[in-house]
Amino acid sequence: MGQERKIIGVMLMRNEEWTARWALESVRDFCDQVYVFDHGSTDATANIMEQCAGEDEGIQFSRIEHSRESHLVLESYAGTPTWIFAVDGDEIYDRKLLQELRPRVLIGEFDDYFKLTGNCLHVERMDSASNQVQGYECPPAKAVTKLYNFNAIDSWTNVPNERLHDGDVVFRAGYSHDSRYHFWQTQNWDDTAMRCLHLCFMTRSPDDNPEVKARANISDVAAGKNSKRSLWKRLTNRANVREMPSAWKEDQYRKGELLDKELSPFLVDSAEVFLQNLNINS
Repeated sequence: MGQERKIIGVMLMRNEEWTARWALESVRDFCDQVYVFDHGSTDATANIMEQCAGEDEGIQFSRIEHSRESHLVLESYAGTPTWIFAVDGDEIYDRKLLQELRPRVLIGEFDDYFKLTGNCLHVERMDSASNQVQGYECPPAKAVTKLYNFNAIDSWTNVPNERLHDGDVVFRAGYSHDSRYHFWQTQNWDDTAMRCLHLCFMTRSPDDNPEVKARANISDVAAGKNSKRSLWKRLTNRANVREMPSAWKEDQYRKGELLDKELSPFLVDSAEVFLQNLNINS
């Protein structure tokens, strides 16, 4: 008999205390298993995720020294009927839509593709009282959703900075980096099969600098996306919790008009932590 088809989630987090559980809960039912990695959080993110792992045997939690370690656990899935779902701690998915998408993925509807991407909104403001979020939609802003077909590859190794970014990919016949299906190309926000609120412009931790609307990723800095070595030293110093801004995120995610969307499809019980802190800090 052949191997069982699976969806494996992989989350990379740092200082997502107010959104970590919400992000995890939004994708948990979609995934058979979730690997959660904390990369140098100075707030309670790691403790929260460790607690989640203790409550659910399908969640595996680890602290890592370098963001590239988040890819190593995935290498063994290459060449198997496994879809790998990359999620960050600032990404909140419509859980109901993912539950409807799951059987479509597992019966092989998208097996001709290496990568799937969904619709997303890069959130600028949120108001739970009016049930509204406001942000920049993909397109024209860049998509962040990442669901990969590991049966399309023989291997994916030597990743330098972060899971599922760059490295050496050996494709099976008929596949390439261009083997992609973008839900946002044919489906709008209201009828898509996959959509996400990207809270990249929101404060997500008590250790955030409130003056920084889009903090830089350490993996981006390591890849040379955010300039100077002095900045890299600041970001890798765990005692320095006041993050620097990301010009790359500002450029890629603030595109088009500010649009209003309904918040309620994304709400779960764990969203309350973020919403309470949003009201306190607004």
